[in-house]
Amino acid sequence: MASTQTRWQIAGDYFENCNCNVVCPCLFSPNAPQALQAVFTGSVGGPVAALAPLISTVLGVKTVPITFHKEGKHRSVEIPSLMQMAVHAVPSMNPDEEIWAKNAHPFASSVAMAVGDEKSTWTDYGMRWDNAGKNAHYAPINWSNA
Repeated sequence: MASTQTRWQIAGDYFENCNCNVVCPCLFSPNAPQALQAVFTGSVGGPVAALAPLISTVLGVKTVPITFHKEGKHRSVEIPSLMQMAVHAVPSMNPDEEIWAKNAHPFASSVAMAVGDEKSTWTDYGMRWDNAGKNAHYAPINWSNA
């Protein structure tokens, strides 16, 4: 029997700034919010599908403007009135290079070790996270459900 699942692919730069102490610019279409929700809830397969059983409640999905910046060893993202997150690479023995962890992350085969900048905050759904000085990573990604 042939599969009727829609094939998808996302390529770009991934970064995270979680609240742990240790260790996408896209084209918009009317279908984009539903398609991204399907990808990031894992309902259409791919890397996120392995995490889906760990998520008991999706608080909501919003269509908002997102500004992403990548400059050298610094990444930042802003959603007005909700989130300002920025990370920078942790210092390495060679100041021109990042420290890369291999085979240590479910979303990328290698991630640059980073730390959250001051004022890295997210506030929504009655919650507030302050991730300044907390664990962070960034990496190029190429995800698909193929």
